[in-house]
Amino acid sequence: MGTSVGGPDGLVGYSVRFDTRAGPRTRVRFATDGMLLREAQTDHLLGRYGVMIVDEAHERSVSTDVLLGVVRRAMALRARPDSPLPPLRVVVMSATLDAQKFSRFFAAPAGEDGMGAVPDEVAEPSSGSADAAAACPVVTVPGRQHPVTVAYLSSPSDNVVDDAVAAAMQTHLADVGWPAAAGDEEAAIAQGFDPAAASLTDASLSRNGYLVFLPGAEEIDDAVSGLRARSEALPPSLPRLHVCPLYAALPPEVQMRAFDQPPLGARKVVVSTNIAETSVTVSGVSTVIDSGIVKVRGFASLTGIQTLRPAPVAQAQARQRAGRAGREGPGRCLRLFAEADWAMLRPQPEAEIHRASLDSVVLRLVSMGVHPGRVQAFPLIEAPPPESLRGSLTRLLQLRAVDASSGQLTARGHAMAALPVEPAAASLLLAAREAGCLEDMCAVVALSDAEGLLQTPRDKEAAAMRARRGFSAWEGDHVMMVRLWEAFRSVVQAVRGRAGGAAKGGEGAGGASTAPVRTVRFGGGSEADDEETAFADAEEGGAAREAASRPGQGKGLPGRRRAPKRRREPITKGMGRREAAELLEWCRKRFVSLRALRRADAVRCQLLDAVEAAEQAADRGHGRRGEAVDGGAGPAGAAREGGVAGTGGAVSASSAASAALRATAAATPASVGLPDGASDAEVRSAALRRALVAGFPAQLAQRIPAAGSTGRPEYRVAGSGAAAAIHPASCIHEHAHAAADRARSKARASARRGTGTAEGASSLWEVYPEWVFFGELVSTSRPYLRSVTRVEADWLPELAPDLFRREC
Repeated sequence: MGTSVGGPDGLVGYSVRFDTRAGPRTRVRFATDGMLLREAQTDHLLGRYGVMIVDEAHERSVSTDVLLGVVRRAMALRARPDSPLPPLRVVVMSATLDAQKFSRFFAAPAGEDGMGAVPDEVAEPSSGSADAAAACPVVTVPGRQHPVTVAYLSSPSDNVVDDAVAAAMQTHLADVGWPAAAGDEEAAIAQGFDPAAASLTDASLSRNGYLVFLPGAEEIDDAVSGLRARSEALPPSLPRLHVCPLYAALPPEVQMRAFDQPPLGARKVVVSTNIAETSVTVSGVSTVIDSGIVKVRGFASLTGIQTLRPAPVAQAQARQRAGRAGREGPGRCLRLFAEADWAMLRPQPEAEIHRASLDSVVLRLVSMGVHPGRVQAFPLIEAPPPESLRGSLTRLLQLRAVDASSGQLTARGHAMAALPVEPAAASLLLAAREAGCLEDMCAVVALSDAEGLLQTPRDKEAAAMRARRGFSAWEGDHVMMVRLWEAFRSVVQAVRGRAGGAAKGGEGAGGASTAPVRTVRFGGGSEADDEETAFADAEEGGAAREAASRPGQGKGLPGRRRAPKRRREPITKGMGRREAAELLEWCRKRFVSLRALRRADAVRCQLLDAVEAAEQAADRGHGRRGEAVDGGAGPAGAAREGGVAGTGGAVSASSAASAALRATAAATPASVGLPDGASDAEVRSAALRRALVAGFPAQLAQRIPAAGSTGRPEYRVAGSGAAAAIHPASCIHEHAHAAADRARSKARASARRGTGTAEGASSLWEVYPEWVFFGELVSTSRPYLRSVTRVEADWLPELAPDLFRREC
């Protein structure tokens, strides 16, 4: 088409979470499955599109599986004779897809899907009918991959890290002609080794790199250290190894080294998670070393515990890994498991829908008109476990998103579905709006979603903790995140001031405001040159909103224009190289990712815009109708199309959503139960913590009584009863230890003065908070609460009455 994605002509756009670039001229749009699902909440027929291509369908994410169900139903409805839209054409693509399963799914009758039956005359033929194949053909396009030879271990591996390091080193030595039994260069020469022949050409080395697959970051770091140490010990005549780690949490410039050419006279060895399996392509690889292990995320619906466990790869994943060695020429794959174990691997990886939280799925389907009791009937390639659906519905009831009697979304539920975050985070935003601390909660949600925000190298843990001590808060991790954000805003303001006060990208709508950034502190108290270039070159910063909707992808498709929205812009927008370099240095000294902060900045703006847009709709809607909608009550007689019953009659789902987001005054000392003289920092901290409690009370945990205990306590989760400890990375520990030390010092001083005894000192267990709010419950070596903040016990009956009685 002679254009670029997101280019100025607007012909090819994209839509990803928090970032959409498209307009009335857009004819091709690249989009994530999650964004299409969000679009389907208001347009079940996907009327914007005439052709849809779903790529990498074999990955079987929850969003992809649900999207395919939505697409199948849209195809059937648009095939009806009375449909105002042309038929929707769909192409599902993958290199390792179970094609017959997908073919049967799209050839099956739509039937009853929880949203009403599709008439028989437009239902697709069943998989057993004679023309099923014609209804959903399978097209196989042979690949042009070079041959790859595969070798296995003679026996199962006991330690994949050690075996991967040994395999890489032995392969490297064999490739340069080093005799296997030679202990040193003199012995090797005596056995016929030629040092001159061992010095391979740079071209040969750059074409014949190694790609090592290991399950996780810890294993990769250990393998990288081992390979680098053994490379340094090689005889001078042998080529060295240029070892590069590759996993998602690494700083961007470290990740990019895996794609660069190796230094002269060195062989590149990339040690990666499964990110290099399909998501990215590493060039110059002719050898793959496959551990046969992948880390798989899981979710226990009953307890809410998230897990990340190593598991054997599927055969399809192993083939995909091996194929990475044959992209540019003949290659080889060394599998670190026995050949007999191959038959024991499952053919395809388990679909994510069997092991993930389905809260967002259930909320989206109910917002599309599916009754909660019939979510199980919605057409999916594989049905999710019934207990997972029940657990998700229970959590949505706890969040007051679904009315227990009618099964319809409440006004609060419609508001949650309208926000581009998980249901729990959306509930926190609504609670923060009511508590008058929305800006702080948006910062917390955005920073919580920023991957790799805090960078703590294993060899610099103490230094990183000291560098970030200025952000640490006695209240806990959520307040710490707000303090980090406030510190970042302060340094941005200072950098702009030194640059001449050109405050582009302020907090006002459209970036027009040049007012200084207001900074209020709570309590007391690496990325490379390409990051600087990104500041100067990527002027758009955060996500650009669409200026028009439904541009029309073909004849007969509707096209309704709308005026462009004014929006907030990130505080770092428009900064030049010099200012970016100052921010980068500030972040490096504090072991914080500038890229993650910039991403969180854009997300924060988007969240504030989303809430503000709903508020404005609420003002218009209520001014016109003169009615109110209860944000917590259930809609008893809502229509299936999304109507919600209010006190004055039926209103639309969008009006109900906006009603739950009506503006609330900023928090005051009285509103958070503090005396009139309380500082602004104290008020903001209390408001934020109260909003956490009100937003998701099931995420509260109480310290477990333990007679005679003096160490760190365990906590019991209020919602599920699961027991867990606070994660070691939480700043709660630092302040608890400091409080215990102060108490012991005070008791010893009293004993010396004769006014007390040293035995009166508080134990460590006693100074930990009785009640905490946590962001997530994870299980690694043991169950841990992550992102933990202390809350007051006397808040609970008021803010979480369904879980707590007044006497607690």
